[in-house]
Amino acid sequence: MQLVVSTGRDDGEAELIEAFGAVPPNVFVASYLPYELLLPRIDAMITNGG
Repeated sequence: MQLVVSTGRDDGEAELIEAFGAVPPNVFVASYLPYELLLPRIDAMITNGG
């Protein structure tokens, strides 16, 4: 299983590392994700609806 996390904010790499710390190798954290490219590849999505 892979987990993709988007913060929805335009933080830099340093801010993401500070916020999340070390993450397992199957977790990917990004400040922005192009959902039109991501959605066709996923089985489930959890969102805050905002």
